[in-house]
Amino acid sequence: LPGIGPSKAAAIVAYREQNGSFKSVDDLKNVKGIGEGILAKLREEATVGAKEAKKAQPAVKKAAK
Repeated sequence: LPGIGPSKAAAIVAYREQNGSFKSVDDLKNVKGIGEGILAKLREEATVGAKEAKKAQPAVKKAAK
């Protein structure tokens, strides 16, 4: 997800383990290091709940030869 590196990902997992599943994408603001700016970047790609995840796509597409 945009703006989410290893340390923020670990913080998300730790928060979820302590507090249970996120009820909405806005709940990510409760995670240390995630504010409105980062939330705005990932809002359209992030989901919560039992939705089936999309296959991850590469961040940068390789140029066609």
